[in-house]
Amino acid sequence: MRSGLVAWAHRHAVAVGLTASVLLVLVLRVPFAGAMPYPDEGGLLIVAQNAFQGGPDLYGRHFVDRPQGLVLLYRLGVMLGGVDALRWIGIALVVGLVLIATRVGYLLSGRVGSAWTGLVTATLACNPLLGTRQVNAELIGAPLSLLSCLAAIEALRCQRSALRALLLVLAGASGAGALLIKQNLVDG
Repeated sequence: MRSGLVAWAHRHAVAVGLTASVLLVLVLRVPFAGAMPYPDEGGLLIVAQNAFQGGPDLYGRHFVDRPQGLVLLYRLGVMLGGVDALRWIGIALVVGLVLIATRVGYLLSGRVGSAWTGLVTATLACNPLLGTRQVNAELIGAPLSLLSCLAAIEALRCQRSALRALLLVLAGASGAGALLIKQNLVDG
């Protein structure tokens, strides 16, 4: 027989896991929100700042071989205040990634699976040894790629054909959106 706390945690595994995962993201990423920009971040912020002012290349006077979705998100960071705003956008994207992963975990293996999926996702998305203190294309595109997978899974489980069609459109759109961020994110 399980103790009261263990039984409570098992009944509320999704909420406990999700709360722990989001707190982990905040604890591991917020202290670095105001850090100096990494070289790729600084370069892309410069490109995004000058991207739509005309010039000989795709992004004005600067050449960079990055997709338009990535430069547009960096442009949003520029408009909201620069590298600090970009880092907060990154934190929001990691929280979104954890939420999506938790739902995928729930659909594939139930309550306990969702808790572990959220925690593992949060841990990997915040591991500084993987270069995750910066806001890069992989971080920005991962939620879109995983959202595509989630929408496809939900569509397979859906009984209503109109909703299934919408979920499949969402799967395709978010998968294409991931490609507009990073060219090799074709997972969705």
